[in-house]
Amino acid sequence: MISDPSDDGAFPQGDPPIVPARHPDTPPRTSLRNRLVLMPLAFAVTGVIGAVVYYVQRDHWPRGDISRYNYLQIQLGMTDAEVEEILGLPPGIHRKRRPVGGITSAGNWGLIIAEDGLPKRELNEMLGLRGAVRYQQWWGTYHAIGIAIDANGSVVGKYLIEIPW
Repeated sequence: MISDPSDDGAFPQGDPPIVPARHPDTPPRTSLRNRLVLMPLAFAVTGVIGAVVYYVQRDHWPRGDISRYNYLQIQLGMTDAEVEEILGLPPGIHRKRRPVGGITSAGNWGLIIAEDGLPKRELNEMLGLRGAVRYQQWWGTYHAIGIAIDANGSVVGKYLIEIPW
C-alpha cells in the first residue's frame, strides 16, 4: 500500500469518535436505572388511562337489571310487558342492600336524572284523572326506572332516577 506523504494518519475532522466495542448480534443495553424508572411509569400511565375509561363509561355499563343501560333500551310506544322483558323483573323493589335511614327513613327516594316522553310534572296531574295514565316503577340498588302507560297500554313516558347513597 502506498501512503500519501502528506497523510499523517489524523482524521480530517479531529479525533475519531469513541465507539464501544460490541458484537453486532448483541442487543443494546438499557441501564438498570432506566428500567427502574420506565416500568413504574408505564404501569402508572396504564392505570390512569384505565381509570379515565372507567370513569367516562361507568354509567353506560350494565350494573344489574335496573340500570342506565336498560333505561336506554326502553322506547316510547312499548308495552309494559316488553319493558318487563328488558328489565327481567316485575315492577317493585329489587335493591341488593338496605337503604340508609332505618325506621326513620322516608322510604324510596331519588333524583330524576333523565326523562323522555310525558314530563314528570304533567304525569303527576294526569295520575289524578281516572284511567288516563298508570305509573310503574322498578327500584334497584343504584337506579330506579319509572314508566307512564296510557289507556292503550303503551309507554308514554320513562324516567330514570338515581338513588343517592
